[in-house]
Amino acid sequence: TDSIWGLHFDFLIQAGESMARHPTQLYAFGGELLLYFILIKTEKKKKDLLPEGQLFIYWMIGHGINRMVMELFRDDPRGPLWLGMGISFWMALTLLITGVGLSLSSWLRPLTPSDK
Repeated sequence: TDSIWGLHFDFLIQAGESMARHPTQLYAFGGELLLYFILIKTEKKKKDLLPEGQLFIYWMIGHGINRMVMELFRDDPRGPLWLGMGISFWMALTLLITGVGLSLSSWLRPLTPSDK
């Protein structure tokens, strides 16, 4: 990256690479911290309205999005690529799709007296 927050890693400099890299570890931390505060606020405000397990499902969706965005900035080999993306991206996409599917199914199923 040419941005001012690009990092130079010593082990890459020793290997002959001098290009700055995105601090994806910080992106991941920031995204997860933001997600944490969103989930905490959601739990406090809507605790009685959420189906059981819904906060975890929201975490699946948020973490999947966070990880997919972070993977777009990574510049280290993480195994074979498929359609230009590494395995971590595809795992995050699977987590996102699963979370959305579970969320839809939990909101669309009729409530029974035992749900409350």
